[in-house]
Amino acid sequence: MTDDKAMLLAHTVFKSEGWQDSADKIIAMINSAGKKYPGKPRILVLDIEGHRTQSGAFDHDMFVLQHDIVNQLLSPWLAQVDMPLIHYQTNPDKRRPDSDLPLRLEVDGDMLALCTADEPERA
Repeated sequence: MTDDKAMLLAHTVFKSEGWQDSADKIIAMINSAGKKYPGKPRILVLDIEGHRTQSGAFDHDMFVLQHDIVNQLLSPWLAQVDMPLIHYQTNPDKRRPDSDLPLRLEVDGDMLALCTADEPERA
């Protein structure tokens, strides 16, 4: 790909939105960008309204979204991440190809897993 301009994926988490709804929306944005503009780097900008404890820390839902979902699971499909908890660029050598986009998030109790096109749906 000759055009190195990145795709900006922006999502604002509203007070009424939980981590799972937000994760589904972010995954949908990654999939859409990967299908429409394969090979383009993607930058995720995440903003969060509310979701704070009395001490000012993020509530459990937003910690899960930022740490477990974006940082741990979705980073391989992103070139850069800008979230309230952390800002970073990913290693280009560790990025996953657009032919292997994350299709859906599966939740089994406390376990989270991303299913890609190459992985069957879990029962």
